[in-house]
Amino acid sequence: MNLLHTPIPHEEGSELVAAKVPARRDVFDGLLPELRARAFTVTGVEDLNVLARVRDLTAELPVGGDFDELKSQILDEISPWIITATEEEERAKQLGEATRRAEMLLKMHGWQAYAQTQDKLIREEADAFPYSQYLDSGDHHVRPSHSALGGKIFPTLHPFWENHTPPWEFGCRCDKVPLTADEVEEIRAAEQKLPPEQQSVVDGYRLQEVESQGVLRIDDGGTVDIRTPREKQGSTGYEWRPGDAGLDLQQILARHTPQDRQVFESWARSTDIGEGRTVWETFEGTPAASAPQSSPAPAIAPAAAPVSTPRQSPVSAGLPIASRGEVARTWKEALSAIDSVHDDGVLPGYAARRAPKTANHLGVYHFPKKHLAIREDGPWRHLTAAHEIGHYLDHQALGSPNVFASADPASPVHAICAMLRQTPTCEEIRASRIPVRMKHYFLSSLEIWARAYAQFIAEESATAELSADLLRVSSSIESWRQWPPHEFAPARAAIRQLFREKGWML
Repeated sequence: MNLLHTPIPHEEGSELVAAKVPARRDVFDGLLPELRARAFTVTGVEDLNVLARVRDLTAELPVGGDFDELKSQILDEISPWIITATEEEERAKQLGEATRRAEMLLKMHGWQAYAQTQDKLIREEADAFPYSQYLDSGDHHVRPSHSALGGKIFPTLHPFWENHTPPWEFGCRCDKVPLTADEVEEIRAAEQKLPPEQQSVVDGYRLQEVESQGVLRIDDGGTVDIRTPREKQGSTGYEWRPGDAGLDLQQILARHTPQDRQVFESWARSTDIGEGRTVWETFEGTPAASAPQSSPAPAIAPAAAPVSTPRQSPVSAGLPIASRGEVARTWKEALSAIDSVHDDGVLPGYAARRAPKTANHLGVYHFPKKHLAIREDGPWRHLTAAHEIGHYLDHQALGSPNVFASADPASPVHAICAMLRQTPTCEEIRASRIPVRMKHYFLSSLEIWARAYAQFIAEESATAELSADLLRVSSSIESWRQWPPHEFAPARAAIRQLFREKGWML
């Protein structure tokens, strides 16, 4: 009866990892959320052969592979793509990043595979284990929603577990364990004098609130939002469901709006994923219910190793921070994210400041006074900081100095804005009830570029602060400020190409 309470090697978990399709990051970002769970990518690695080898190493973990040995082998594979600096101090930092990335790959893919097979076993034995208990990792890194669920008990076959089986958000380190009816009765008896909000078993009105509102009532009398990112954001939000492995492409598409399906299919049919196959052909023809064994790496010519190009002129060098406290920290973190993505050529010195709370804007690029500013009480400060820096680069670096490149019809920046202006998100702005002058403002090339640049930095850097800000925007009533990842993917690729042509990125 205790077999399910401890991790066990599992061939099926290994097969699930081995069946994942190697994909470059720009392709991965364009996939629907359900399909990302069936793909394998490593940011910065462009060689599909390397991705396939790393995938196959990761697939050894569920069948008893040694974690440290596998991490070392993965580190050897990805290091040439991540450790590119020539200076010893910078190389040491990049080695640390590569090591963390190798560890994350093993944990994320290995834990998903284990959780998926474990969930199947628990459901099959629901008669013996009619309840399951949510376990959080118990440290200060746990999200509030995951912490609130820690120790809570739900029926094993309750719909709650369909999209809340860990890891149900990116980086989730929680777990669930099955419980017998006798074990749950003992817990009920021990907690019977506690208020309902403090009891482990979630039932009655608390269970109804989870089902109808996506909130969990806690012991201070308040509630915690436990909805998944997809429940908050719609079809573009992240959601991991262990039962999705049995869905084919058409069943996945049926979950999305007709507009999202049309955008994705158009992109997928025209985007190459490797071996001369499109994204559409790959996922339409991949049997989802029975994952094949690991196959050899794709037969393509290996890409050249990245050229060692340390940052020569980081954006932060042109933006001294002239503020304190939270605003200074926000500027520093936003600039650090930008510096991790690209150089800028050489910029004139503008100051990064705090905007007054009485300002009628979240941020401003004030070129006559040569400063940028953000409000301390802004709802998504890091994204706003990147947004204003986008204006700064548009005006000072992407074209002629003191001329907005986005306003120049001959500029590739203008072309990127024109492409984004045709997206469903911009169509949503046109159809909204905001004042006409605001529609013109949000649909202008200057504003489209700044929002696009901020999203580009958020997705390329993948920092926690910028990722959280993107989530806040997509969960707000102004979700049209940014684009769903698959809708933004072509623009992201175009910006990356532009920056490479300028020598700002590898």
